[in-house]
Amino acid sequence: MSITSKQKCHFPFLLIKFPKPNLIILLFFGFSTLINAQQNVKTNKFILTGKVIGQDTGLLVLSYINSFDKYIKDSCKLKKGQFKFEGNIIEPTLADLTGNVNSRSVSENNYAEFYIEPTTMEGVFKVDQFKNIQLIGSKTQKEFERYNSISADLNIYRTQLKKQLKLAPSSWSQKQKDSLEEVLKSKFITEQLYQESKFIKENPSSYVSSYVLFQLIHTASIDTSLIYYRLLSDDVKKSYNARQAFKYIELEEKIAIGAIVPDFTFTDINSKKIHINSFRGNYVLIDLWASWCVPCREEHPFLKDAYEEFHKKGFEIIGVSIDQLHQKNDWLNAIQKDGLPWIQTCDFKFFGGEIAQLFNIIGKGIPLSFLIDPSGKIIAKDLRGVELSNLLNQLINNNSVPSLFN
Repeated sequence: MSITSKQKCHFPFLLIKFPKPNLIILLFFGFSTLINAQQNVKTNKFILTGKVIGQDTGLLVLSYINSFDKYIKDSCKLKKGQFKFEGNIIEPTLADLTGNVNSRSVSENNYAEFYIEPTTMEGVFKVDQFKNIQLIGSKTQKEFERYNSISADLNIYRTQLKKQLKLAPSSWSQKQKDSLEEVLKSKFITEQLYQESKFIKENPSSYVSSYVLFQLIHTASIDTSLIYYRLLSDDVKKSYNARQAFKYIELEEKIAIGAIVPDFTFTDINSKKIHINSFRGNYVLIDLWASWCVPCREEHPFLKDAYEEFHKKGFEIIGVSIDQLHQKNDWLNAIQKDGLPWIQTCDFKFFGGEIAQLFNIIGKGIPLSFLIDPSGKIIAKDLRGVELSNLLNQLINNNSVPSLFN
């Protein structure tokens, strides 16, 4: 298990796992703006020229979000190792360059993330060492490199903490090891939040700070996230990254512990339309999963135990699959193979489904769950293993709310 998070499935098309944002992730948060492009936007041209050392021919692909919040993938053929890209952006923008260099496939060594600006820039890349980019003309890239250095130090710290976990005495029980892991996880998150918040405070006018904010919001509280969002300069707040970060914060407020569950209607596996409010008076677990998600499937035995013990006492589960239409049979087979007796629904829209969007699933990964009390209030999130049964035992059998939610 990771020092930083419970094991989850992240969407297979994402280039980098959360919390580190990239163009694809940010694009999905701004999905609606892709359909309705901004109007009356002043555009500025950028020119990126350069060379790839060690490769004379091949194909490069530059990806970025343009002046109208549209995701652009532009390709360029190398000529004697030289390349040139042109486009329109209104602000310093995160871009990535990929190339193998004879195909469009992304490889670890031939992938680079960097900031382009509405100006003329020159870049130098080496085959199989794209990450060691030399970019002239982008001030924001220098700031990005400074933050990447901080991220590298955080990764070293995380590795050190993992070593501490491995050094735990073999005589320790699993409970003792889990306890140590929670302590180490807390130490890492504390350091991560400190470094991210420090960067934003010291660089409120840097567009990189909006990138950093997008990482911070996945570990910080809503209130803390808003504090650092408000520190950003007015220009940076208007940036694509900052707008999507704020949208994420707004969604999180609606599904925070203590909030009333969002209103929605769904169609179950038997084509019956059901409204979430019809479960008032019962405890309900909304479980987001998928047939291809191994950690999700590993949770099913624990969910079955909880369902069998508490269903007749006023507990229900709504399984919300994010499988796509071509995976319908996989979804149905998974339900049958895992023996899931509770309510199931799937709109086959992947991350774009209504329930998936209501619960801000992009970036969180799955499994993802929300426990709703009889009044419709969210009282717990992301319960794993026996955590659900233990909590229900306190809530239902003892008829008392544990101190965690007081």
